[in-house]
Parts: sequence; C-alpha cells; structure tokens
Amino acid sequence: MVDSGAVGGEVLDVGCGSGALSVYLASQGFSVTGIDLAPTAIAQARQAAEERGVTATFLVGDVIELAGFESRFQTVVDCGMFPSLPSQSREKYAAALRRVCTHDARVHLLTMSVDSRNEVKGVFGRLGMQRRILERLDPPDKDQIRAAFAEHWNLVSMADSVFRVRLPIDRKPRELPAWLISFEPA
Repeated sequence: MVDSGAVGGEVLDVGCGSGALSVYLASQGFSVTGIDLAPTAIAQARQAAEERGVTATFLVGDVIELAGFESRFQTVVDCGMFPSLPSQSREKYAAALRRVCTHDARVHLLTMSVDSRNEVKGVFGRLGMQRRILERLDPPDKDQIRAAFAEHWNLVSMADSVFRVRLPIDRKPRELPAWLISFEPA
C-alpha cells in the first residue's frame, strides 16, 4: 500500500497491537498514531518504536469511541481488528472512523475472509480455547462489511489478499485467505 501511494498524510492504526505496522509506517516517514485497548500491547508498541528509532504515538483507547481526534487522519489502517468487533458495534466503529477522518481520507481494512475462519477455529479448538473465545472468531462476509460502512463510506476496492499470521502452534507464519478493502468518505 505504501508503494502504491494508498497511504498518505497522518495515519491512524486502529487495533495496532504490538505496533509492527505503525512502526513500519513511521520508518517510512509517516506520522502515525496507534490505538489499542490493551495496555500491554501499547507498552510493546512503544518499546518497538524506541528500538527502531522511530517516532510514533501509541495510546490505550477504545476504537469504537476514538474521542479527541476529530477530522485529523488522512489514512486509517485496520490490520485484522474489524472482525474482532461485536457485530452490533461495527456500524458505530465505521461512524467513529468517519468522524476522525478528513474529507479526502481512505480507510484500508485487511481482514480475514470467511474462508479462513474454519482453519483458525480448528487450531484454537485443538489448543483448548474456551468456547466464548472461539465464538468471537466470526469474520463478517463481504456484504456485512459493506453494510457496516454504507452510511458513512463509499467502497473504493475489495480484493482478495492474504493475512500472514503466526498461530500458537506455528513455527513460521501461515497465510490465511483475506480481503483488502478500501473506503472513502461518502
């Protein structure tokens, strides 16, 4: 996305986790803010930025609220966070993103496709994950994603992609079917 010019201006990395994407984008010269609900992940992200010698802002926060950032970001990246939201919160999330973005912003989602769900659930099931956790692994289909964003965003593109993840049983990353979806303000 960086090479194609799809990322520009001030960047928001929602659900940034330990900050790998934020740190990479900062190393490419972007002004990046990463937000995650987990304080431990934010501490790891700050450490990663320090170790790489880059400047990025990392905050503990609720990605459904995103208070204090009105009309600030030109690019939003969501690398795997969207499917973890409860289905009833997805439209509110899309509205919050619209509120914090400029009129010419782009939102880029890299999300597990429905095809990857069974593989991930199978691995976590073999590890004895609790049923309530497995039930949250329910990625939305393309129509559900479009519907969540429909009120505030126009679909720009939706392409097949891969999501490189390292599951708890993996020695090296595996590639799961994914979608790369981009939106612009309605």
